[in-house]
Amino acid sequence: MQQRKKIESEAEDAFNNGIANLCELETDIGNMIKRMTSPIIQKFEEELKLIRKKSSKDTKMLKIEVHGKIVKANKQNLRGA
Repeated sequence: MQQRKKIESEAEDAFNNGIANLCELETDIGNMIKRMTSPIIQKFEEELKLIRKKSSKDTKMLKIEVHGKIVKANKQNLRGA
């Protein structure tokens, strides 16, 4: 009976160590993926910010020529409000 408990205890310890190693490996892989994708994501976000900023600026500073006059339009003018 003691032999069986000893074997079960050793098996449980081995299982727990294996699970702990898998968790560490999973964390390491996750961190590695973050490090690899981080520059790509940062570049994409920077470009997206520039596009949004330019689009917002273009919308705010849009000039519409009406009857020979140049009128600055903002978003409300464009919506017809």
